[in-house]
Amino acid sequence: MIVLLLAVALLLGACGSDGAVVKNAYMRGVDHHDDGLYHEAIREYQAALGDEPEDHRAWFNLGLCYHELANASEGEEAAAWFAKAGAAYERAAANEAGRSRAELARARLLWDSGRTEEAMGMLKGMVGDDAVGAGAPALTLASMHLNAGRRSEAEAEYRRALALEENEQTAVAGLAALLVTAGRDAEAAAILDPAIGTHRYNLTLRVLRAGISERRAEGSRSEDDWKEALHTWEQAEAFAAGDWEIAAGLARCSAALGDTVRAVRYYWYATDAASDHALIKRGYDPGAWRAGIRKQLLGLYLRLPATIESAGG
Repeated sequence: MIVLLLAVALLLGACGSDGAVVKNAYMRGVDHHDDGLYHEAIREYQAALGDEPEDHRAWFNLGLCYHELANASEGEEAAAWFAKAGAAYERAAANEAGRSRAELARARLLWDSGRTEEAMGMLKGMVGDDAVGAGAPALTLASMHLNAGRRSEAEAEYRRALALEENEQTAVAGLAALLVTAGRDAEAAAILDPAIGTHRYNLTLRVLRAGISERRAEGSRSEDDWKEALHTWEQAEAFAAGDWEIAAGLARCSAALGDTVRAVRYYWYATDAASDHALIKRGYDPGAWRAGIRKQLLGLYLRLPATIESAGG
């Protein structure tokens, strides 16, 4: 299933003398969607459309919810959700400001409903506009090729997107992830480094780069390489404090460098902070991920008494 990207503006309204922040129906819908609560999100978007019937953002996000439900269903139920998603995207596309985004989503919808040739044909002649970026159609094609297992075609489309928009962060992340999976870490690092300089707060780029440093340390078993990997994860933490994937990376590097107490602390933070939905969204199997953390913690606990005794003098 193709990952659907949702870009929204922060629209919060404050009311009351105590300065409490109250979210409107649209933003409550965004929160529910991000938590995977699609039926709840649908109700909120419908409420938002009751107040503003031509809001292309609400129509688009409503389409995303229907689309997600279609992908999670089968048979007639899936067909009904696909039809609802298509109708919502059409309403979003009726507004010029939402047209490009909605057209890209409609292409993904065609793909997910089995009309693959139609979807790819629709995208091949498209070039994005200022609302989505010139490389957006190529990015969508890349994800389709990747879903179909056509890695070389996906790589070509990622590179085409980058030719249209230099250092475009989604294209860099997609291409780097593809190269990493193929064992081409050096090539991935070469495109990640300048992109991170441009997009300093992009979590995905920093996690990918830190992972490359960590794999290098695993291969060399060099203390200097482990320190470099730890430093790279720490740089990521400085720009995205509190992220569970970064905490797990810090735990692994700390353990490799003999800092058992810090490793245990970060592992526990990672397990507490990572929800099943968040794990799945980043491509992890929640059960396998948690089992791996438990195994690491059990090994570290055996080292804790000696560590604490040493620290106490």
